Amino acid sequence: MRRRLPLTLTLLALLPAGFAGCGGIPGNAVAEVDGESIQKSDFDTLMGVVAKAGGQSAAAVPTPPQFTQCVAEKRKAQPKPANGQAAPGDTELKSQCKAEYEAIRDRVMGLLVIAEWIKGEAQQQDVAVTDAEVRKAFETQKQQQFPKEADYKAFLEQSGQ
Repeated sequence: MRRRLPLTLTLLALLPAGFAGCGGIPGNAVAEVDGESIQKSDFDTLMGVVAKAGGQSAAAVPTPPQFTQCVAEKRKAQPKPANGQAAPGDTELKSQCKAEYEAIRDRVMGLLVIAEWIKGEAQQQDVAVTDAEVRKAFETQKQQQFPKEADYKAFLEQSGQ
């Protein structure tokens, strides 16, 4: 594990450079960890979940490069400016959307890289878990966190899952 930790930390530090577009990663992947591709579909799904968990509506999840829908949502949500104050322009709103996107993107990439790294560590150390064991652990945690099924369903709805 110690041998792979520096590799993981290096990957996390270099994440922003990975978005600049480098060769070797398949077209449907956003990154590669120890030869395993992280699929764009996984990235997109988790982007929506993380954005919604952060309080953004599904419609306002920042989508580069123009962030059109995010800017429109922000414009709609802006309170009326005080007397003598100008409302923020589209350029300022777009900058906010871009900053939000980058924060969410970095968090999502970190989560995906760490998940892939843990999966690789488990395989390397011959750790195997059955579907039944995963389901049992999930049900135990679900019952502890959400004693009522309605609470669990409300959580899923709120978090966009």
